[in-house]
Amino acid sequence: MANQIPLLPTTVVGSYALPAWLHTADEKISSNAYGPTDIQETLDDAVMMAVRDQEEAGIDIISDGEMKRRGFVQSLFRRISNLKDLGPPRKVGESGLDMEPSFQVMGKVDLPAGLGIVEEFRFLKTKTMKLVKVTLPSPLALTPWIIPGAGYRNRLVHFYHEVEAEEIFTICSDQLTDVERIEEAYRRWLREHPGVKLRAG
Repeated sequence: MANQIPLLPTTVVGSYALPAWLHTADEKISSNAYGPTDIQETLDDAVMMAVRDQEEAGIDIISDGEMKRRGFVQSLFRRISNLKDLGPPRKVGESGLDMEPSFQVMGKVDLPAGLGIVEEFRFLKTKTMKLVKVTLPSPLALTPWIIPGAGYRNRLVHFYHEVEAEEIFTICSDQLTDVERIEEAYRRWLREHPGVKLRAG
């Protein structure tokens, strides 16, 4: 069977090292030297590079390397409405998470165009025949950089109802065939090892 997966498939955490040329491109993008088409082309190329590297390494379940993000969640904040960028709390010394910008809630948070994760997932599916995955940050992963306000009691409740539900459903429904393929790998292994007794619990 083509693309048959093993009983214990290999995968990656999600993110992938950015190549030097992408750091250079980021500087150009920040200075407004790239147009929308240039940006799309650059990020698509970066994803394809990450996919090829994983395929050549023999990884069974491929990610897009989070090439269209910067940091696991940091670049996602610009997609969320009613957040005021306060800048990083610390700018000097050893690199750390407190050198990322924090945000003040100014009103009801919303995601007019989602987090972009569905688009990441669908593009990745077109670039490999292998199983794929995308990383979906939980509300807890998003909220450490957010200062409560505008009627929210604390930072941990900001996104539980407003963020991600439709995106999670879309990704899960699109990826049902991948779940079935993983399940079939376990079934195949059990058929090939009839003498193995599995212990419940």
